[in-house]
Amino acid sequence: MVEEEAMPAAKLVPGLKRLPKPDGFSTWYWAASQISRKNDGFYPRTVRLWHGQGQPSAAELDAIALKAERTTLELEEWLTDPKSRARGRKRVLGTVYFLRTGAMVKIGFSRNPIGRIRSLRTAIPGQADLLLTLKGARSTERALHRRFRAQREHGEWFRYEPPLLDFIEREQGQNHPFRIAPQDVQNRPHLSIEENHAATT
Repeated sequence: MVEEEAMPAAKLVPGLKRLPKPDGFSTWYWAASQISRKNDGFYPRTVRLWHGQGQPSAAELDAIALKAERTTLELEEWLTDPKSRARGRKRVLGTVYFLRTGAMVKIGFSRNPIGRIRSLRTAIPGQADLLLTLKGARSTERALHRRFRAQREHGEWFRYEPPLLDFIEREQGQNHPFRIAPQDVQNRPHLSIEENHAATT
């Protein structure tokens, strides 16, 4: 029987596995059981991400890692409040933002992200750079805090180093349904999340 292989350290993503076959083919897949055994009720349990001969290309590896990472985040978010998810309670959506100052990154949540980031920039000494925004809920923020707990310094502040740095760089290259550009925070007047979404789509 062929042993399953973990993803190389440079591309390590929770939940991602590679299953090589004797004929030179291999399958890369994501499995919820690699993240948590408490996954009853979560779907999908497994996701096949790539199958082929030899190794995926660099671009394919990036796509595999990104898909696995997003599915992991969905599971981690679900794990933070499975009872409310089961009852079908509607989540309050807003924006999860990543704000960097020096060697630290704040992972926060707000329904008025532009106003929140502007106020933080006023309160933080030195330069503060908006690295990334993702549409999500409080549970998304909590899932990210748990994901990068090894990099946590205090509260919502994390060290800007792998794997957090890798996650941000992968997400920066994607087209998200809702994203705030750094110049929006600097130059635009105060906008609600709905108004800003309409202005940037």
